[in-house]
Amino acid sequence: MADEVAPPVAIVGLHGGHCFGAGAERALVAADVLVGAARQHDALSGLGRATPLTGERVELFGPLDEVIDLIGERRDRGQRVTMLASGDPGFFGIERLLVGRFGEAVEVHPAPSSIALAFARARVHWDDAAVVSVHGRSLERALPHILAAPKVAVLVSASTPPEAVGAAVLAAGATQRQAVVCSRLGEADEAVLRTDLAGLAAGTFAPLSVVVLTSEDQ
Repeated sequence: MADEVAPPVAIVGLHGGHCFGAGAERALVAADVLVGAARQHDALSGLGRATPLTGERVELFGPLDEVIDLIGERRDRGQRVTMLASGDPGFFGIERLLVGRFGEAVEVHPAPSSIALAFARARVHWDDAAVVSVHGRSLERALPHILAAPKVAVLVSASTPPEAVGAAVLAAGATQRQAVVCSRLGEADEAVLRTDLAGLAAGTFAPLSVVVLTSEDQ
């Protein structure tokens, strides 16, 4: 865009297709291009909206670097691009990569994080809790941090589902823990299950989950 300022890139956090705040809604409505996972697009289109979304739907593809390159190309053409995210994009999310590429041109409109929702569903305050992720990190490396915290939320993954966390904690000798598995948070098929470590290790749970572990006195 010669002699012109390229438009901002927006990130909008969603839960079940719902955004949070007037700024987030404006970013969705004003977008020329909406980039996100198929389930996010489907959730957005499934809602009745006062103002329809007219932006081109682009589903996530390939490595994230290629997606970010596409966002840059569209922005250089003068198009407003809005990236769809789950929950808070600044918490183990896409914000870091987009700000690293586009800097102050990025506008962030977060939704509540999956961690905040998980503790809310568990009815446990979390200002003194630890958060551990096994996304792109081995359970073996994460386990000492899980064991050391009397109250911890564990972000699991397809390769390390909730039951794997339960089995590892049990094998390490811990027994006095209560578990709450919060799956597909904010979605229409959200599920919350309370159990103990044995039940956690023996179960089969959705990989799109957060596991809240608390000791009995928490």
